Amino acid sequence: RAFTINAVVEDGDKIIDLYGGQEDLKNKVLRHVSEHFVEDPLRVIRGFRFASCLNFSFAEETKKLLTKMISSGELETLSSERVWGELKIVLEKGDPQIFFELCESYHLTDFVFPALDVSQIHWENLKGANNENLFCLIFFHTKDRDKYFEKYTIPKNLKKMALLLKDTASGLNCFFNKDPEHILDFYKRIRQD
Repeated sequence: RAFTINAVVEDGDKIIDLYGGQEDLKNKVLRHVSEHFVEDPLRVIRGFRFASCLNFSFAEETKKLLTKMISSGELETLSSERVWGELKIVLEKGDPQIFFELCESYHLTDFVFPALDVSQIHWENLKGANNENLFCLIFFHTKDRDKYFEKYTIPKNLKKMALLLKDTASGLNCFFNKDPEHILDFYKRIRQD
C-alpha cells in the first residue's frame, strides 16, 4: 500500500502493522510506506484526495517526496481520466477547500483544474453543496472554460450545468455593462451550447 494508514492488516484477532499506520491514523498523518511511492505519479493527487476526505496532513518526509515527484514532471504522463477520477471523489466525499489549497501550495492548480482562480472562491458558500453544484461553482471561477474541457471528458450533465452557469453569469454581467458586443457573444454561446 502507498500510505502507512492503508498498510495495516487484520488477521483474525491480530493486527499486523509493519509501518506504524495505527500511530499515523491516531495523529491524522499521511506518510508514504517506501520510496516505491514515486512509481505512480497519481499518488500525489490521491494523497491530496485522502487529505481532503480525511482532513489529514502530510508527514514532513512525504511532503519532500511529493515536491520531488511534482518537479520531476512525471504527473504530465497521467491521463486526464485518472486525474478526473480523483477529483470526482473529492467533490463527492471530500473537502474541496483542502484539496485545492494543497494544489495551490504545490503549484498544481492549473494541472488539476486548468484556468481556475482559487483566490476568487468563497469556500464557506460551498459547504453542504452536492457534487454537481460544487463542480459548477468551482468551474464558475475558471478563466478559460475551453482549456478545461480540452483536458477532461466529464459527464455531459455536469458540462451543461457548468456552461449554463458560466454563460448566465457572463450574460448578466454584459447586460449590466450594456456592452452590445458582449450581449451578442452571450447569445452566440447559448445557441452553441
